[in-house]
Amino acid sequence: MERVGAPADRAAHARRQLPAPALRAVSEFFREHREVSFTGAATGRFERTSGGRLATPRVLEVAFVRPDTRSAPAVVEHDIPSSARPAAPVVRQVVPIFRWEDPAPGRSVRRGAVTTWGNDPAQHSTSVADDVLHSSFPPATCFSTGMTVPEHPTTELKVAAHDVAYDGSRRLWCCDIHITRQDDTALEGYFPFVRLALARFQPRSVLGCHLSAAVTADFAQLAPDRSVVVTGAGSTRSVQVTGPGATIGPGSGPRNEVRLTVERQLDGVTDPVLRWQPAGVGFTATLTDPTSATGVLTWSGAVALPTGAGPLRLVVEEFEAHRDGGGGTVATRLVHTDTVPLS
Repeated sequence: MERVGAPADRAAHARRQLPAPALRAVSEFFREHREVSFTGAATGRFERTSGGRLATPRVLEVAFVRPDTRSAPAVVEHDIPSSARPAAPVVRQVVPIFRWEDPAPGRSVRRGAVTTWGNDPAQHSTSVADDVLHSSFPPATCFSTGMTVPEHPTTELKVAAHDVAYDGSRRLWCCDIHITRQDDTALEGYFPFVRLALARFQPRSVLGCHLSAAVTADFAQLAPDRSVVVTGAGSTRSVQVTGPGATIGPGSGPRNEVRLTVERQLDGVTDPVLRWQPAGVGFTATLTDPTSATGVLTWSGAVALPTGAGPLRLVVEEFEAHRDGGGGTVATRLVHTDTVPLS
């Protein structure tokens, strides 16, 4: 069988019409997974003579032999598994992202999206579970067990495979990974750390060649989920903000606070950001002292609305308090912001 070296030549060679014995030899030069179709072109009843010459006496008898006929060529499809591990990925960056959901009028939900995880040692919150499950990655398209990587050949690993997409503007492959505790249950803790172990995965491979070498990404913090619910009518609105938070004991300092600001839309301004401005000092509120249940905090309060001010919206901001050794606040950090239209 003809051997082909370059990948482009291999692909062209796989489309040629090869004899059936080639099925046994294809894997000798295909190291990556291929799906190859073979078509038998012709059969013959003649045998090459020794040395390519007619034997003595030089008498050649020629007779017509009716050939075998068929209406269509017989095609043999052969799946050739990869016999070499994929190349290790080159990780450019791991960036925490957010997804907002609006399940109903007056309600907004923020989801934190990005393999090891753990709590932020600077915050007291519900402990993150030790084990990472297959169901901790809901968008995964394929799960597998018993896989190994070259650096740990005797350790069986779990794999949660995700589809990737090519970003033509940045010329990079990317993937959104949603991490939960299990299925739709949010990961415990307040701003937990996650460290991903990333590898290329080829499911159609011979034993021991499914995974590339693993690359450990930098630590990233996942933002906690937040749900904002606004209810009521007339000149006031009731507001409830819920999500995992720091569980601080008595005397340890203030918890996060939520600030509410009513904004009105300016006439004649078309810019979607600049056309909004605060309605005034009488239309703000600060929510402190949230209630706590199993690490989930709930801030509740109310805010007044101006009358005759046109379209309104509510800006919700959560600030994290950074404390000194005496329990006082020395700085704050914005950790959540959202806007809810008011009708």
